[in-house]
Amino acid sequence: ASIAVTSGRYDDAEGLLKRAAPHAASSGDVHCLAAYHVVLGNVLLKLRRFDHAAASYQVAAGLYELVSDRARQAGAGGDVARAHMLAGRPRMASQAYAAAIGSNDLARNARVTIAANYAICLVWLGEWGKALTLLEDVGMQASSIGLHGDVSRMLTIQALIALRLSDLDKASSLACRWLEIARANALVR
Repeated sequence: ASIAVTSGRYDDAEGLLKRAAPHAASSGDVHCLAAYHVVLGNVLLKLRRFDHAAASYQVAAGLYELVSDRARQAGAGGDVARAHMLAGRPRMASQAYAAAIGSNDLARNARVTIAANYAICLVWLGEWGKALTLLEDVGMQASSIGLHGDVSRMLTIQALIALRLSDLDKASSLACRWLEIARANALVR
């Protein structure tokens, strides 16, 4: 099902998950059941069924909490936030991102990605200063571990904030930096 999602075959993935559900539930393996809910959430997200995706990710986060897998719990919490964000609920997404990023067990690359999404929510909510502080905190980390796509996204968000604050010189400088990084790393998007 995970491979079907990656290749864009969401209906196939949903069918595979329906067949896998009884096995995941009866396996007695909490990690397996949690992983099932993450993949189900991914499918539901792609099918734009955001409420169901958020619920599935929330179940996964609860299961990971049950087995004290804090890193995966925080990651699933970030997925809950992403579902709310895509559904156009920035306040709910912001709260879920804040909870996810608060975990000390989150992997560095996951923290960077979650922080970038959290910053976008903060911009939507008009909390630009908080977004800038967050981006500065994780920007160096993203750069140091070679997450060029995330660095580019963070610079884009910072440029957007500078534009909203009518600081055109800073916005232009940030935009040039992210464009340079994007071109150097073939980041087409």
